[in-house]
Amino acid sequence: MRDNQRQKVYNWEWTLKDPKLKTKLTLQQCQELVDKVWYRYKPNAKRSPVVQSGRGRGVAYNDTRITLGVPARNPHYVLHEVAHCLTCYGDLETHGPEFVRVLCDLLDWYSGTNYAPSARKAKVKVAGPDKVAKPIHLRQSKIDEAFKAMMALTIQERSAVTKMVREKTKEL
Repeated sequence: MRDNQRQKVYNWEWTLKDPKLKTKLTLQQCQELVDKVWYRYKPNAKRSPVVQSGRGRGVAYNDTRITLGVPARNPHYVLHEVAHCLTCYGDLETHGPEFVRVLCDLLDWYSGTNYAPSARKAKVKVAGPDKVAKPIHLRQSKIDEAFKAMMALTIQERSAVTKMVREKTKEL
């Protein structure tokens, strides 16, 4: 499969200067960051990708393993590799719009800065937020809203709404 915007993504990432993203981490701290991210997206997962020592930059192997050389042990590299793990399904491009959307969401979560506009400015394609998996807390908030609304209804109305809520949660 082609990876049409790989170099554009790398070039854009080189322009990110946020010191929070460049903080040096130990291998254990890298694993802890991977765990936090993984369980935000996949809270029922039995495991997160295992972080191992590697050479040079980071490499993600499907959703099972990430290797990080010493230069890659910082939040930016870790989040980049976790974004690969979260988007390694179907026929998605390795650095395609879906990957960039997840990476931008992770960078925003970690640093508090929305990087999607800068990616687009660098001519990097970014998928819409509705095109990729979302962290569980965003999905859970929709369920909580539906539950609160349901509790305000009569028993007959609840029965009808229960069906609708079940259908909607399948979409999440």
